[in-house]
Amino acid sequence: MEGESGQLEQEFRSHPPESTDADEPPCREPVTIGVTEIGLERTPCFGFCPTYTVLFRVDGTAEYWGQGNVPRVGHYRGKLDIPSFVELAALALDIGFMDQFEADYGCLVTDNPTVFVLVASGQGRKIIRHYAPKHSGPLRLIWFERWIDVYADRIKWERVKP
Repeated sequence: MEGESGQLEQEFRSHPPESTDADEPPCREPVTIGVTEIGLERTPCFGFCPTYTVLFRVDGTAEYWGQGNVPRVGHYRGKLDIPSFVELAALALDIGFMDQFEADYGCLVTDNPTVFVLVASGQGRKIIRHYAPKHSGPLRLIWFERWIDVYADRIKWERVKP
């Protein structure tokens, strides 16, 4: 690659970390963690909160149900490429979704939406209820919810005819 080094690269090179005699760490292995579904549902609030459900499956199929305050109202289907599903599944594992999160998060505020987040695998399904996500819950859960939305926004959705 051509181009001049940026400021951070130059600073890194001028103060490299201490080297060890150890070999380079291996590349990350492909993830085969057994996650079969990832889903997210956002509920109404007092106001104009987007209300929808999105579900991704390991085979690449995706479904979306828009209820209100969203660009797509109704039932839609699409495809999420499998590498993207694997990334989300790996993130769920990395943040400890199945074993480090509580089943319910919230705080004493009113008129806020609730987010339900699902991760399913051969070992079972876990759904987390996250009330008032701007005011409660661990940051890594909030970011996982946002990444699900990012991947949902990348899909070319096709309306399911009633």
